[in-house]
Amino acid sequence: MVEETKSLLHFEGIKQPIAFINCDELLPLLKSIFRDFHIRLVSFLSNEDTSITVKRTARGYERSSWWLEKPVTFNDPVDAVCDLTVDLIHAFVTDHPGYLCLHSAAALFGQGLFLFPSTYRSGKSTLSLHLAFNGVPLFTDDALPVITETNEGMATGLYPRLRLPLPDSVSPDFRSYIRQRAVLRNNRYCYVALDHTEQLRLGTTATIAGIVLLDLNLGGDETILERTGRKEVIKEIILRNFARQNKAIDIVERIYTIVEKADCYKLTYSDPNHAAKKLRDALGP
Repeated sequence: MVEETKSLLHFEGIKQPIAFINCDELLPLLKSIFRDFHIRLVSFLSNEDTSITVKRTARGYERSSWWLEKPVTFNDPVDAVCDLTVDLIHAFVTDHPGYLCLHSAAALFGQGLFLFPSTYRSGKSTLSLHLAFNGVPLFTDDALPVITETNEGMATGLYPRLRLPLPDSVSPDFRSYIRQRAVLRNNRYCYVALDHTEQLRLGTTATIAGIVLLDLNLGGDETILERTGRKEVIKEIILRNFARQNKAIDIVERIYTIVEKADCYKLTYSDPNHAAKKLRDALGP
């Protein structure tokens, strides 16, 4: 019988270690998509509790965690690392009681931090990378922690991830930009390494100045940025919060407070580069 290789992985900001069993080859992949994070590999201690376990089996990389009803398995190591980041975000929020965590992109404009809450496959990561491409620094392209005491958004240090293939609408210059910065990819996803002018450092905080709802209209020609009602925005933010450890009434009250202080817009677009330029010109570089 082959002896198991067991390792513990300690992430900055997460109390419980992550256990790797027979899959230390995932470590360099994982490190490649986090910037500024202190990730430390130490000897496995059988009596130390773990919140997440990843184990290589005959079927692939199997992950179990406190947040999964049953283990999930991925054959591709990049897919396994991509999906692991979801549990890492859950672990971070669990260890910071009171934090909200929004399924939202966020970028720092001249007017302040603007959020782009949206569902999966809505184009927000492609739009986020076009914002960076046009000189607007990102906080995140996917998940934004919101600090308890101040309701400020916090940069995560996780590189943005694009879904492949890129849309036909993107320009050759943008394709070259992505190709030069691609740090981890397979046929489904590509992580893009940005420098500190393009993506803010881990732990950077900023007041939420605005919220932009996205309406990706692939059949349209115009890019329209217009004011929208707060009720629609409040509903969208409530749906996009996946930190559920706090009382529902407290979550709703905080979201109301955030939205009431924010400028609320709706962006209808088909071309992400045109949309990014319109946002930059309207909200400040």
